This record gives sequence, structure tokens and C-alpha cells, in this order.
Amino acid sequence: LRPKPGAEVVASAGGEPLILAGKAGRGRVVAVLATPLGEVADHETAWWDWPGWPGLLSRVADWAGGRK
Repeated sequence: LRPKPGAEVVASAGGEPLILAGKAGRGRVVAVLATPLGEVADHETAWWDWPGWPGLLSRVADWAGGRK
């Protein structure tokens, strides 16, 4: 995936965009490209097991909703 000009990569995983944010007209747009699929190596943490995930998603939703 190549982000459009003006889009911001908020989070990435494995060198690929995971969460993108941008503006469209007077609104805000967020794309979450995460899927709970794949295998995780013993030394890695899956994004769905990362303790910071709920807080990150909450902040992204707040921003998209104009609360931040």
C-alpha cells in the first residue's frame, strides 16, 4: 500500500503501514489495515497482544472524531 500524498502513517508493522490518517474535505479519515492473521515468532508480540493497542486505537478514534 502506498499512502496518498498528505496521509500520515500513524503506526507501522514489519515496515508496512498499519494505521493511516488524513483529512478529506472538512473531515478526518483513518484506515486501520490490521488483521489478526499470521504466525508470530517466539521473540515477537502480535499487535493484538500488545498492551498499548487499545490506547492507540482509542487515541486514533478520538482524533478521527474531532475530539483531539
